[in-house]
Amino acid sequence: MTTTVGKPVIEISLLPAQWGKDQFKLCFDEVLEAVRQIRATHVRSKDDLIVLFPTDRWEVGLGTEIVIKIDLPNSCLTESGVMNEVADRVQLAIQRLLPDAYVQCVVSVFEIGRGFMSTAPRAVAK
Repeated sequence: MTTTVGKPVIEISLLPAQWGKDQFKLCFDEVLEAVRQIRATHVRSKDDLIVLFPTDRWEVGLGTEIVIKIDLPNSCLTESGVMNEVADRVQLAIQRLLPDAYVQCVVSVFEIGRGFMSTAPRAVAK
């Protein structure tokens, strides 16, 4: 049986302006591993989530205050405390990369059955 679900979306803003491809790859890998450890997210590989690194237009202070916004599909909320665990693990992953930065992480939930559409359904193991 397959169930159509959305992918978690993680947007990480205000990263250091001098970061290059290698730092962004490391950041992606760290976030992927942090979320992958939480079974309820159904994230097993890089294809199971979306990580965004927006181009920040204001370069003053980049790397000192990091903002992380995470949108989880409601299908991830099968276990108590999932939102807090995701926030904790992702915040810690970024804090390890930027130990002197203030890192703030906010998790929100979207409903698959209300105002959501995606092109490719994915199978979720039941």
